[in-house]
Amino acid sequence: MWCHPHVMYLTYMHVQMGLSGTIIVEDPEDDSNDPDDDLLAAIHEIILTEYGVNDFPVIFQTKKFVADSSGQMQMKSAFGFKDGYEYMMNGIIDPFMDVPANMIRLIILNGDGKFSFNFTLEDEDGNSFPAQMIATDAGYMD
Repeated sequence: MWCHPHVMYLTYMHVQMGLSGTIIVEDPEDDSNDPDDDLLAAIHEIILTEYGVNDFPVIFQTKKFVADSSGQMQMKSAFGFKDGYEYMMNGIIDPFMDVPANMIRLIILNGDGKFSFNFTLEDEDGNSFPAQMIATDAGYMD
C-alpha cells in the first residue's frame, strides 16, 4: 500500500517532495481448522519472502529537478506535463537490478502523484519472460 498525506490541494506537492512511502501488509498465518486458513497457510509456504534476495519492493515515481543559482540540482514541485521529469525506481534514476535467474517476487508500487505507468518485464536482450500477478493492494487474487 502507498501512504501519503491527504491535505487538500497539497497532496501532489507533498508526494513530489518525498512525503510518501510504502506499507507492506501481509495476511496473518492462522493455525485454526478453517479450510480458508489452510489455503492461506499453503500460500505463505510458497510465497518468496527473503528481502533483497528473492523479494524486491519496487517503487516507481517521477521527479522534476532544476539547478539552483549555485548549480546544485534541487527537486521541484512542478505542475507541468511530462517535460523534464526523471523516471525513478526506489529513488534511483536509470536503475538496474540484477536478480537471480530463478523465481523472484516483485512488489510493484506506483508511488507517483501524477502519472500512471505501463510495465513490461524483459531481460537485458529485450526478451519477455513469464510473470504472474498474484495480488493487488486488495489482497491475493484467485
